[in-house]
Amino acid sequence: MTPADAGALRTSSVAASRPQRTAARTTAVRSATAGTTTAWPDEPLATFVSRTWGGCAALGAGLVLTGIGAEHLGGHPAVAAALLALAAGTLGSAVVALRGGATHLPRAAVVLALAGGAGAASGLATQRFGAAELTASALGVLGAVLLGASGHVTGTGDDRRTEHGATRLVLLVLGALAVAAACATGLAATEAGDHAVPHGLHVHHG
Repeated sequence: MTPADAGALRTSSVAASRPQRTAARTTAVRSATAGTTTAWPDEPLATFVSRTWGGCAALGAGLVLTGIGAEHLGGHPAVAAALLALAAGTLGSAVVALRGGATHLPRAAVVLALAGGAGAASGLATQRFGAAELTASALGVLGAVLLGASGHVTGTGDDRRTEHGATRLVLLVLGALAVAAACATGLAATEAGDHAVPHGLHVHHG
């Protein structure tokens, strides 16, 4: 093989490898783009709202139930144990709902319905039905309804597009803020809330 033939062979090899490298880079970019657009579950927007808002309601109900259960540890240990166990299940349901996927949502809805009933039952059993018990009941029932409805919502192909992540993020934040406001009211009515230091005040130790 002459030097000229060797040079021509190297040139043709380089030219042939360029399209392959370009195709590989294009595939990598498409894979990365696909990964960013599937950050949100592929579900209708209405399902997303009912699932995530239901998860936020579950989180709020679990926190308030924890506060209610803690204040009954001294006088009503059986009630406290039941409330704390149900609070743990409610918080777990919140994690399941917020992670996405419809497989376990019906079970989570049942747990939330029980949490809503437990909030009311604890108030009746201890003859103390205040803002905390009302908040736990309301959030539990609301979360159960939302999670139960999320499995029956249907949407069009456009509703399932996951490119509009900003819209979903704003809706998620709105739901979280609404639940946070209700949860703060409920926790403030518990014994722990009674002993909390008001915002802006400082405790001076003598």
